[in-house]
Amino acid sequence: MNIDLSINLKDLLNSSSGINFEKTGTFEVNYDSFQIRPEDEVSIFCSVKLKDEYIHFECDAKMNFFQSCIRCLSENSAFKEFKIDEHFNVYQDNDFDIEVLDECIDLSTILSESIIENFGETYICNPDCKGLCSECGLNLNEDSCNHEKKNLKESPFSSLSQLDL
Repeated sequence: MNIDLSINLKDLLNSSSGINFEKTGTFEVNYDSFQIRPEDEVSIFCSVKLKDEYIHFECDAKMNFFQSCIRCLSENSAFKEFKIDEHFNVYQDNDFDIEVLDECIDLSTILSESIIENFGETYICNPDCKGLCSECGLNLNEDSCNHEKKNLKESPFSSLSQLDL
């Protein structure tokens, strides 16, 4: 079941203590070297309160995800917990493109942006990761190949000098 983070604005306006809810389900995210797949479960506990002209959104999130090493492309499963604490003005544009004038407010953009923000931009499976062979694509952590080593001092653009321009 895909997590629905829509709340009715009238319910929020009529509540003195705000709206609290807990949901479990899927929440697909595919960004850079990590992804939350449809089969991965996401659990969230959220609190949404209206304070003066601001909507305050707090959330505790727990999720399984996959990350791909940027050197060898091996995938690893992991688990992460993090907190979200955001607020935005009801009467002004906000960073999350949430339309407060609508009858329902969808807070899923806050969750997806926070997920992306809480994951590192790059993931390396091991500090000693050897990566992939540039000739054949073999994972050098698992096996070695016997290609002739290129002269590293030679410029990668040296073959362009042979072109007749």
